Amino acid sequence: DHRDLHSFPTRRSSDLPVFASLAVPTAPMSTRFLLQAPAAVLARAGDAGAEAFLRGTLRRDPDPHLRARAAEVAGPVEALRSDLALAVDDPEVRVREAAINAFAAAGGQAPSGLAEALARRLASDEWTIVRAAAARTLGTLPPLPKVDAALAAALTDLYPDVRGSAIDALGAHKATA
Repeated sequence: DHRDLHSFPTRRSSDLPVFASLAVPTAPMSTRFLLQAPAAVLARAGDAGAEAFLRGTLRRDPDPHLRARAAEVAGPVEALRSDLALAVDDPEVRVREAAINAFAAAGGQAPSGLAEALARRLASDEWTIVRAAAARTLGTLPPLPKVDAALAAALTDLYPDVRGSAIDALGAHKATA
């Protein structure tokens, strides 16, 4: 009989002593990495301990691989949306990319200031993958004149992936100007 954490949406980490015993700052990096997805499932079910574990990784873990993994899985956790928005400005490129992509994948209500942060990344991030992800994610947000203006400005980006993502986003917004 195969079961996973998705089969138990009402469980709490206090009900899962193995999770609670492993989700500690002193656990090996590989263990903490593997715990991010189960923590997101538990946090979505309202588990405060799992939410705190995921939030702590996203905000404070010194390892960018762990912060990126936390960003990847945090999108569907409404309680972590503002923390995920802060990760859009993380100093590490893969964390920024993961946070931006998590918003596009999760949908839902965008936290205050997200569109502006994405527009800044689209206009000035040194990494093409971040600029392209910002354009794609802006396309999933409700159309606003300042968002469409940022997307239109990206049509002159040096890299085709960024320009193509901006065109797709403008199309999603049904922009005409």
